[in-house]
Amino acid sequence: MNSPLKYPGGKNKELNFIIPNLPRQIDRFFEPFVGGGAVYFNISSVNQMFINDKSYELINFYRAVRGEDKEFISTLKSIDNTLKFLINFTSLNSSVLLNIYQSFKEHSNHQTLLEELSYFFDENQYTLQDNVFIHNLNYVTFYKQLVKSVTDKYKRTKRLEEKKGFLEKEDDIINNIETGLMSAYYTFNRYVYNNCNTLNLALPIQSALYFYIREYCYSSMFRYNQNGEFNVPYGGMSYNHKFLSKKIDYLSNTELVNHLNNTVIDNLDFHEFLETYRLTDKDFIFLDPPYDTEFSTYANNTFDLTDQQRLANYLINECPAKFMLVIKNSDLIRELYNENIITANEEPLQIFAFTKKYLVSFKNRNDKNAEHLLITNYEL
Repeated sequence: MNSPLKYPGGKNKELNFIIPNLPRQIDRFFEPFVGGGAVYFNISSVNQMFINDKSYELINFYRAVRGEDKEFISTLKSIDNTLKFLINFTSLNSSVLLNIYQSFKEHSNHQTLLEELSYFFDENQYTLQDNVFIHNLNYVTFYKQLVKSVTDKYKRTKRLEEKKGFLEKEDDIINNIETGLMSAYYTFNRYVYNNCNTLNLALPIQSALYFYIREYCYSSMFRYNQNGEFNVPYGGMSYNHKFLSKKIDYLSNTELVNHLNNTVIDNLDFHEFLETYRLTDKDFIFLDPPYDTEFSTYANNTFDLTDQQRLANYLINECPAKFMLVIKNSDLIRELYNENIITANEEPLQIFAFTKKYLVSFKNRNDKNAEHLLITNYEL
């Protein structure tokens, strides 16, 4: 079963190393840093499943899917309908939009460009208001972002032409203008997402925005500024004709919903989560923690050196269950985990390195060519 969510650092490509090397018998499955859940969504034949993440937005998303929340689904459908409308709107008005661009290219008058685009969007105000889903916010908020994004795109397209020569086809110009509209709607929704508490948006709507932004942000990055605001831009032109219809259908998939309904879902610190359920040697923990090079990018929650040390101490000295840890190879990780040390379950720590094709015993601890390490307290 596929994860419903695009998530940076997801382990879909590593499943061929992970799944065959899980313990043969598992009573209860635990994942304290579930993220996109690539492994969790491929777990079956266990008595109970428990997942956790420090990101409350992620956990709210999984709970919305599990509960088949109608407001969550309807919000995503409204967003998807808006995306389709904006593509069609650009196409229907392509001749006008091209004329505005040609005039700007010829005269290079930025004020005239702003006035002509403002006039165009004013002329189409009622069409836009009737078809663009804006969460009951004032239309002016979206309008300002629309004019800004499209104006910026016109200027950038002109600079691109001046640098590289004329674009081959008018379609290229329209594609850039189209990107301006799609970027405007994304940036508007990013603003709403960053202000969802101030705007008193219901949790299902927040979860829908979280999912939409995950799908359309640049390179699936999730990065926050010093004010705690998500600030990754729109993914770009290649995302313009990407719609959510199939994804929305999958979010209602019976197998997916049942899998989540058979799972305890928590939003805790990893140690509190693992201590809550009194683990035994029949349980199994899969761990894919934030990498030590990404402290500041973990879903607006820090996971720093102290946390990495806490995790290593728990796994080596306290954990009674079998575990598999998949983590990026770094100086810190090699220092925290020493092969063959006897762990709390009285088994030696085993460390393997894997590339895209191979899983091998990690004998050379200074081998920095091994990108990822797979660490267990049981024999593979």
